[in-house]
Amino acid sequence: MPSTDVILAGLSETANTYRWAAVAWHVLLSALVVASLAGWRLSTRVIAWFAVASILSVSALSWASNLPFNGIAFAALAIVLAAAAMRTRRVAIEFDRSWRIMPGAALVILGWTYPHFLSTESWTEYLYAAPFGLVPCATLSVVIGLTLMIRNIGTAAWSAPLAAAGVLYGVVGVFVLHVLLDVGLLSGALVLAVVIASVRAHATAPVMHKVARRGGV
Repeated sequence: MPSTDVILAGLSETANTYRWAAVAWHVLLSALVVASLAGWRLSTRVIAWFAVASILSVSALSWASNLPFNGIAFAALAIVLAAAAMRTRRVAIEFDRSWRIMPGAALVILGWTYPHFLSTESWTEYLYAAPFGLVPCATLSVVIGLTLMIRNIGTAAWSAPLAAAGVLYGVVGVFVLHVLLDVGLLSGALVLAVVIASVRAHATAPVMHKVARRGGV
C-alpha cells in the first residue's frame, strides 16, 4: 500500500495532467442536465452507461498515474455496474421524492465542483475542470448523487456496490488522506445504504404478512 503522500501526489497528477478529460466529462454531464431540463425523456440506460463510463475513466487514469489499487477497484466496480446496467429497463427516468433528490443534488454539485487536487488560480475553473471522471471521490459523488435522485435506476445490484464503494472511499478520504471534503461522499453513501435497506424492508413486509396470515389460518 503506497504512503499517503504518494496517493495524494498521484491524485494531484491525475487532476492536473488530464484536465482536458475533466472538461469533457463536465460537458457531457452538462448536456444531460440541459436535456433533462428541456423536457427530453432521457432513458435510465443512458444515465447508467454514462455512470459506468465515468467509473471506467477513473480506472484508466489511475493506471496512467501509477495508482494501481484505484485502477483495479474501479475496473471491478465498472464491471459490476455494467452487468447491472444491462439489466436496467430502457424507460424514461423518474425523479424520486425530495428527501432523496436534495442529498442527491448536493452530491452531484460536490462532485461537479470538487475543489481538491486541481491547481488553479481562479475558483471558476472548478465549475468546468474539477476532477469528476478522473479521481475516485469526485466521481463517486456524482454517480451516487444521480442514483439517489433517479427513482428507477437504483436497483440493489446497482446501488449496493456504489454504497459500499462510497463508504470505503469516504472513510479513506476523511481518515487516511485527511480530505475533510469527503465527509460529503461518506454521508451520501450512508444515505444510499439506508435507501437500500428501506426498499428491502418494504419488499419483504408483504411476504412476511402473508406468511403470518397463513400461519394464523
